[in-house]
Amino acid sequence: MVRRAWALSARTGGDSALVWNLGSLLVLAWPGMPAGARDLVIALSFSVLSLLPAVLLHLSLKDGQPALVAVGYLLGGVAVGMHFWEVLAMAPRCTGMRFC
Repeated sequence: MVRRAWALSARTGGDSALVWNLGSLLVLAWPGMPAGARDLVIALSFSVLSLLPAVLLHLSLKDGQPALVAVGYLLGGVAVGMHFWEVLAMAPRCTGMRFC
């Protein structure tokens, strides 16, 4: 059971890195992407990147110290919320995610 969970976490970590890279590539390869779509792609790819440390922490602890793993995912979730908050709530203003 632990081995199956570890394999799933390893795959999730690889999938996260792939989504982050694909999002970055999409933004770089399509300079004419509409601003709203571009901002959502950036937020999604940075959100996946923000969750990657929690996944890697989970992997390294091999299901030990569940409270620490939960804190890692909680912090990653807060970062994800901040990325989307920046796009949705602060769209009219220039922020650190966009160049003006």
